[in-house]
Amino acid sequence: MADGNSIINLGELANPATVLIEKVSNAVGVLYEPRRIRKKAEAEAEAEKIRALAGIELTEIQQRGIERLVRQEARKQENIENITAQAAKELPPNAKTEDLEEDWVAHFFDRCEKVSDKEMQSLWSSLLAGEATNPGTYSKRTVDFVASMDKKDAELFTKFCQFTWVIGEPSPLIFDANDEIYTKSLSINNFLANLP
Repeated sequence: MADGNSIINLGELANPATVLIEKVSNAVGVLYEPRRIRKKAEAEAEAEKIRALAGIELTEIQQRGIERLVRQEARKQENIENITAQAAKELPPNAKTEDLEEDWVAHFFDRCEKVSDKEMQSLWSSLLAGEATNPGTYSKRTVDFVASMDKKDAELFTKFCQFTWVIGEPSPLIFDANDEIYTKSLSINNFLANLP
């Protein structure tokens, strides 16, 4: 993935993945650029901070607030980049990434930027790859629904889908929620009771 100069080697990605990364960058900010440029920018930012601090005396609480904000934003950026990199790998060559709406992308990352769990990031990257492959597949409400799920909800939903038959529209095949086949693999009653 990384080539020493950048977080992801864009030269190894197919065109749809490159377009996806450009769309994400346009919607939420720069994702992938050479580390040398980043290091230079970080050094310049640190120098600017020192100049600014020379003119302004910050209280301890203000300094801690700034440090907390920087750590939070770095974590969000790492999450965004991880999700995007995974999604880029999942894209088929015929993906229609050029039709991906930047407002949808901004909304998407607004909902998943705090997700650091690798399995949940995988879920989010699949959602992004699906939308990038065929824009309009997932609504903002779908994104909001996924955002409302914690890891346990996602695992239960995945198990629930094992009991779904798809001919045209998906149809759950649950005849008796207390049957052993359902109770062994998941708490179907608990899951059904928590559906919106």
